[in-house]
Amino acid sequence: MSRDEIAVLDGNKCVLQLCGVRPFLSDKYDLTQHPNYKYTADFDKKYIFDIEKFLNHRMKLKAIPVLRTRAKTQEKTMKGSIDHGYYRYQVPHSH
Repeated sequence: MSRDEIAVLDGNKCVLQLCGVRPFLSDKYDLTQHPNYKYTADFDKKYIFDIEKFLNHRMKLKAIPVLRTRAKTQEKTMKGSIDHGYYRYQVPHSH
């Protein structure tokens, strides 16, 4: 096909260029007919991926008051927690 033929190509046709295959003319696929179209952001805005929210994700630590004695400080700290004075911050487990 020449550039002129591609320029006046019918709106429901496209030229596909795949690795290892010569470019060919094909019908366009109507994405709204796909069974999983309802899970796209075009269908429902709740599926929009917010890159700013993703990049600004911070792990939140929850403070738990702890009663401590001076001699047993190291034994009272739990594995997976951070000990800061009178509060222990629990590190959430990854799922």
